[in-house]
Amino acid sequence: MSDLIKRDVRHVIEELDAAYHGSTEYSGMNADYANFAGMAIGQFRTAMRDPDLTRDRLELLLRKGINKHRAKRCDSSWTKFVASYVAKSSNTNIA
Repeated sequence: MSDLIKRDVRHVIEELDAAYHGSTEYSGMNADYANFAGMAIGQFRTAMRDPDLTRDRLELLLRKGINKHRAKRCDSSWTKFVASYVAKSSNTNIA
């Protein structure tokens, strides 16, 4: 995946992260980040240049990326790490 796609995916993730934290802070929302981000499937399809991306696949990619970031205990930004993971993994079969 190109750096442009990684940048676009990161931008979407960062926007949604702010919205997600704002929503969880002021409401009793019962959804994790991946589930919340699934509502923006259209933005991810555009950012990833993948019109066939499904919500289930997106949520799976996000959860796996977030879990890998946690497991690595990286000091790097989780949004940068997950955007790179999602962009690289979007064309592989992860199940």
